[in-house]
Amino acid sequence: MTLGYKKLFASLVLAGVAGLSSMSASAGTFAATSTPEGYEINYTTSSATFEDFWSFNVVAPASISAAVSGTSTSAFSFTAFDLVKLVAGSYVTVATGDVGNLTAKITFGGLEADDLGGDYFIRIAGIGKGNYTGTITVSAVPEAETYVMMLAGVGLMGFVARRRKSAYAAA
Repeated sequence: MTLGYKKLFASLVLAGVAGLSSMSASAGTFAATSTPEGYEINYTTSSATFEDFWSFNVVAPASISAAVSGTSTSAFSFTAFDLVKLVAGSYVTVATGDVGNLTAKITFGGLEADDLGGDYFIRIAGIGKGNYTGTITVSAVPEAETYVMMLAGVGLMGFVARRRKSAYAAA
């Protein structure tokens, strides 16, 4: 009698494994397309769930803002939209983005982070088959020396203007 239960249990386990393996999931790493304004992302998912990493580079300290939107003819939603960095073989979240699912077929996300430089990834995860597009905008952040030079220049201009004003008053 116990042998029958063992066979039944083994059959159920095999059926469960077969069922799980038939569910499609996708994970990929892609290079974002460079544009004059930053980077672009465009991808069509073909599996029930997805987790994609889009790589891009920031040369100097900069502000990063990113946005993504997705559409589908069936149910589609984002579950994560984050800025991550690869550290010692593991992805570390730098900034967590917001995702909003307007309807079952339209979804979006956005994030912002400051003072970054190096190689980064945008992680986009979701459920459903559909298309998503996005942009990554990188804006330079002036260094502290730039502000010091600007303040020194403004101070010097004020000094010169004051001397001219007093020279006209004396004449």
